[in-house]
Amino acid sequence: MPSTRIYSSLVKMSFLNLHPIDGILQSEELEQDPPDVVDIRVPMSKYMMGIQKAIVEVMGACLKEMRKTNKVDVEDLTM
Repeated sequence: MPSTRIYSSLVKMSFLNLHPIDGILQSEELEQDPPDVVDIRVPMSKYMMGIQKAIVEVMGACLKEMRKTNKVDVEDLTM
């Protein structure tokens, strides 16, 4: 299963730094000039669905690990 390989690669990492980049500045810019959002939907192939499923599994595993550390407030983050 591809998600198992991705997760095992993540586990082997010695350091992972996840943080917002210039979040406050970006928020201010977006408030001044809101973007036009266009929703485009493309049918997914079975391979694309497999990749999406693997990404969701890895994100869930990351959130689970982050909740264990108590160093990051992940209360607002959901899957």
